[in-house]
Amino acid sequence: ADWTAWVDGTALPNPGRIGLGLVLVSPAGVRQDHARIADARGCNNEAEVRAVAAALEIAAAAGARRLTIFSDSRFAVD
Repeated sequence: ADWTAWVDGTALPNPGRIGLGLVLVSPAGVRQDHARIADARGCNNEAEVRAVAAALEIAAAAGARRLTIFSDSRFAVD
């Protein structure tokens, strides 16, 4: 079964300090919320890509084999 993640990233100012957040839901419906400030600085697009990367890492560590990711960033998804 598929895992699902919703991700978002931001930079403040743009470019500036990067923050990201994600919600990961297992096939059983168990929800994990994650938010953090990245060590790097960058633009909004970089923040969005880092959020996707974080979702992939966290899902893999949780044992996910299939993951559907939702994002408002066409840049990060494409």
